[in-house]
Amino acid sequence: MTDARREERIPAPEPRPGGGRWRVPSATAAVFLATGAVTAAQLAFPEVLEALRRDPGALASGE
Repeated sequence: MTDARREERIPAPEPRPGGGRWRVPSATAAVFLATGAVTAAQLAFPEVLEALRRDPGALASGE
């Protein structure tokens, strides 16, 4: 390999502070937790599913 080719290489990225820890974006975590809470609630209380169900007649009347 020539010296010119060695200079063209892209340097390796610097390691990020905090080591190799994996971080989840906070908005993603919030949506995941909210979805999990509603799912758990509908399994424990079946009336939650009915309350969140779409009602085409109500929607058509402007509700």
